[in-house]
Amino acid sequence: MRTTKRPGLPATRGRHGNGGTAVTYRVTVEDGFAGVVRIAHLLDTPRCRVTALDVRRIGASNTWIVDYDICGTDHEQQNLSKRVERLPGVSKIELLPTHC
Repeated sequence: MRTTKRPGLPATRGRHGNGGTAVTYRVTVEDGFAGVVRIAHLLDTPRCRVTALDVRRIGASNTWIVDYDICGTDHEQQNLSKRVERLPGVSKIELLPTHC
């Protein structure tokens, strides 16, 4: 398992000074690494800051799991999750419980 954090951004959860919160989403991708790349490209947005990204393959299948932590307002987070959900190959997206 590999986690990448952008330099200078906290990987904390909870309330932030910008009025947003940090949450974790889990996305199941069925079309291989190409789907992972599409998600990573979509997450590169100035509206929501991605503070952590974790990508792993499930067994020998072509299914991948992408977990990402983002900071932003509830509205920004919901809009981004809807955009991720519409990507080809995404079979499931879920909000994971946060532990503050």
